Amino acid sequence: MDTSAPPPVPPEEPPLGPHDPRLFLTLLLGNLGGALVTFAYFRFLDPSAMDSAARLGWSETLYFVAGFSALFLFGRRIAARWAGPVVRHVGALPATPQAAPLRRRAVLVPAFFAVLTYAGWVLSALIWGVVWPLLSGYFQPASALRQSFGIMVVSGTLVSVFIFLATEHHWRRRLPVLLPEGDLSATGAPRLPVRLRLLVLFLLIGVMPLAVQSVATLVRANTLLGADEQAHEAIVRNLVLVQVVLAVAGLLVAVQLAGFVAGSVARPLRQLRAAMARVEQGALDTRCPVVSNDEIGEVTEGFNRMVAGLRDRERIRDTFGKYVGAEVRDEILSGRS
Repeated sequence: MDTSAPPPVPPEEPPLGPHDPRLFLTLLLGNLGGALVTFAYFRFLDPSAMDSAARLGWSETLYFVAGFSALFLFGRRIAARWAGPVVRHVGALPATPQAAPLRRRAVLVPAFFAVLTYAGWVLSALIWGVVWPLLSGYFQPASALRQSFGIMVVSGTLVSVFIFLATEHHWRRRLPVLLPEGDLSATGAPRLPVRLRLLVLFLLIGVMPLAVQSVATLVRANTLLGADEQAHEAIVRNLVLVQVVLAVAGLLVAVQLAGFVAGSVARPLRQLRAAMARVEQGALDTRCPVVSNDEIGEVTEGFNRMVAGLRDRERIRDTFGKYVGAEVRDEILSGRS
């Protein structure tokens, strides 16, 4: 058996450095894109949610810019305090009791960013759904509830899931550097099962777009009942436009989220398959990087332990072979004597 030392299984992409801007850009562009789409929807595509609002002016535009900037800077400060020590860490995290909290944080970085993002969208529902109508003098409880629900439940959920999957996509290139031993399960971080990941994806790309389109249709159908004949044509045109925009946006979001989830399953499986092929060829110093704290990560950890056991056995076999005959060595290692 070949016991030379080939290089470890190479990652599909280079590791993410401690000062790589992609995590920051993911948070900024993901939230900004969601905020702009939500603002445009309620301001231009669904004006019935803001019936009493004045035309868009500088005051509302500045309020949007100031509100988004304040929320993002506040969230970034929280993220820097919680995740900064892990994100900026150079090299591997020490396997000591003192470093255990940091090792756990390293596994939870994508989930933390997703929760932080959703908290920001909950505040956004208050800032734009309640505070701004009160300041502008057109507050109506029904409209405020409708806007707040759309911002918090629809936009907030979609953006938070996007942030989680996009952040995880980048962070998986950093985990093997911080935790080279691959003992993610030993950190005590809660697992995210693959089944739950696929279930959430199905609900987001299969159920939520249909629910949003149904609500938009029902609202405009109800508006048609109380409108005069001259307004009917405008309402129908608006309904067609909203349906087209929602269909296109839903398709783009579905493709992006499905790509992230498919990659999160396919990439580690490809790396595991490559590592198994190397072991089959006799490269017992092969180690497959553990990049997720789910069933695939658990299987990868088990594979690495199995290969380590085979490597130790081969080392003992070689050592015995230097002092005893091959038959005696094999008899001892077989456990029959």
